[in-house]
Formats: sequence, C-alpha cells, structure tokens
Amino acid sequence: MKKDLYIFGLWLGDKYWWGSSIGLVNTKLEITKKFVKFLKEVGFSIEKIKVQIRAKNPINKKKFAKILKVKETNIHFSQLKKGNKTQITVYVNSRKFKREFIKETRTIREKIKTKKELIEYLRGRFDADGHFDPKKKRIRIAYTTLEEAKADASLIQRIIKEKPKVVFYKKANEAILELIGEKWKNLIFSIIK
Repeated sequence: MKKDLYIFGLWLGDKYWWGSSIGLVNTKLEITKKFVKFLKEVGFSIEKIKVQIRAKNPINKKKFAKILKVKETNIHFSQLKKGNKTQITVYVNSRKFKREFIKETRTIREKIKTKKELIEYLRGRFDADGHFDPKKKRIRIAYTTLEEAKADASLIQRIIKEKPKVVFYKKANEAILELIGEKWKNLIFSIIK
C-alpha cells in the first residue's frame, strides 16, 4: 500500500467506512480531489470510485464529475436536511482495501520517524479538522477522542521534543490539540503552507 502520510492523517480526521466501503467525508472540493487522486494511485479505476454529495440545493453532476475526474453516473445527490455546507463523500467498495488501509492506520504513528513525515501527517489532520488563528499564531486540531489527541501529542513530542497542549471539552465531547507560541512557530507554518 502507498504510504501517503497526508492521506492517512486526512482519513483519520474525516474517515468514512461502512460495510465493505471505505472513503472520506469532507466539505472542501480540493481536499476531496486529493483523496480521489490517491484512490487512483492505489489502483482504483474511475468506474470503481463513488461520490455521494449532500447539498442544500441540487448539483450539476457533470461539473462535479469533471472537477473530481470521476464518472458522472457514479455521483449521487441527496438534499441536506440540516446545515448549509455541502458534504462530499468519496468511497470505494473493497473489503480487501478497507482491511489493509485500516490495518495501516493503526500503526501509522510508529512509522513516522522524521520531522518531514510528521509535517505531512499533520497537514492531513489539519485539513480534516484543523483551524489556524493568525492573530494568536495558533493551530488547533479537533479529535473525536482524547486518546487520539494524546497519541498525536506523543508523536509530536517524540519527533520535536516538545509536548503540545491537549484539552478535552466535556460539553462538546471533543479533544483539541493546540500548537501556540514562539516555540511552535516553525512547525505551525510548515503545516499550513
């Protein structure tokens, strides 16, 4: 399997898996395009790549097919019941690929050895669930579980030799990994560039 640390970070933040399907759910077309490109690079033809778009208003399937470089007949639309942000789910049906990909994600942090690899992985996490505050020069990445946030904090500490701040917000039921301050400036700007 192709070791694309950005994609693994992205998938861990915006994963989609159901039955034999595995893919990504995101609201940004550019990020979705990166995942489609990855699926093609690991051997999936455009006939195998499926797209589900949830939007407030009907979409132009031909336009999305051209942008994502997938088959128009593989794009399905459903109307959003709540919210305004268009959600794009890109997925393939493959039990074997799903099994291999998930197995790889379970050990991905141990395989990251260099600062360059760490930055690629964190770019994926940031694109999935991150926010940059230019006034405070701060990155915050949201996690579903405290354990996941702590695992990434330990990974950062192992490579950078500094431990980032991790906070759990009980009411929101989410953990936040935060990089703020002068000591994190170089890493922050490497992630967001």
